[in-house]
Amino acid sequence: MAGKTGIPGTPGLLRRFDAMVLSRVNRWIARTHPGIVRGLRKARRRQTGKGRINIAVPRTVNEKFAWRKIFDHDPRFTVLSDKVACKDWVRRHFRDVRMPKTLWTGADASQIPWQAFNTPSVIKARHGCKMNIFLREPSADRDAIIAEANAFVGKRHGEKAHEWAYSDVPSGLIVEELLFAGDWCFDVKIYTFGREIGQVVPIYTRGDQRNAAMWLMEDDGVLRLSDEYTAVSDEIDQTPLPQHIDEMLAIASEIGAHFDHMRVDFLCNDTEFFLGELTVYNLSGKYSHHGFEEDYRDNRLWDIRRSRFLSQRQRGWRGIYQGALRRELDRIDAAGG
Repeated sequence: MAGKTGIPGTPGLLRRFDAMVLSRVNRWIARTHPGIVRGLRKARRRQTGKGRINIAVPRTVNEKFAWRKIFDHDPRFTVLSDKVACKDWVRRHFRDVRMPKTLWTGADASQIPWQAFNTPSVIKARHGCKMNIFLREPSADRDAIIAEANAFVGKRHGEKAHEWAYSDVPSGLIVEELLFAGDWCFDVKIYTFGREIGQVVPIYTRGDQRNAAMWLMEDDGVLRLSDEYTAVSDEIDQTPLPQHIDEMLAIASEIGAHFDHMRVDFLCNDTEFFLGELTVYNLSGKYSHHGFEEDYRDNRLWDIRRSRFLSQRQRGWRGIYQGALRRELDRIDAAGG
């Protein structure tokens, strides 16, 4: 017997109804997002030898990233993917967090003040990643730098990897002070799931040398150095965690409390630390290791029921899917899976 919503009222019928809905959503995903599906299947075969995936009911980190790209279009993700707007968001919510000083923002590098070219600084695309120019010392070839920076403005980031959050970020540039220029430093990436910390990846840079390690947070709250390599280097850096790691973890946890998952990045040395960026799609939306393991701790910590899509009412067929997915996730949780 169906209720007023048309959804079957008995547990057995409801479960069969949900299974039908979730199956149809998976078929819709395959038809409308074939690139995401092909990429995910290929990655799973490469990691596990198996190609089966289930984005409609994501059970692994990599499936959850794919689900986030397709369904969880949280408007805050666009704000945080914008290097200019992200700083404003952090200042509104966390006034005491230090960030690199902004020297200039705009869309034409020829307007960058001369002072920025004569002090340690970094020119970045505000609308994407891996588009940076580091000015560690004064450069005489200003025209070449301007041309390279303006080329960033014409590039769109995120389309190939289906990173939705970048789609509405204005193209442009931001110039920041270059921290720890000429000195060693850590780029510390902290993976948060709500307030919980999953892992920490400190990238240690000295000159042209760049090594990293993976530290896993145990259930007892202790970070343990993993014996696995990161995607950054082919050796495990044995440098101890930076002095201010506890303060960075506390800030990351406070920021993470606003989301179901967020990577919080810091820059630091032995004396001070700064918040660098917030990252919505780690490595364009994947884990290099354990991304398809359901029992991996980060996967268990990532509860998409805290996502914007599942915490706010959806309409139409998405509302029907939202209800079916929530009930299925509740069943999996109740079964200990």
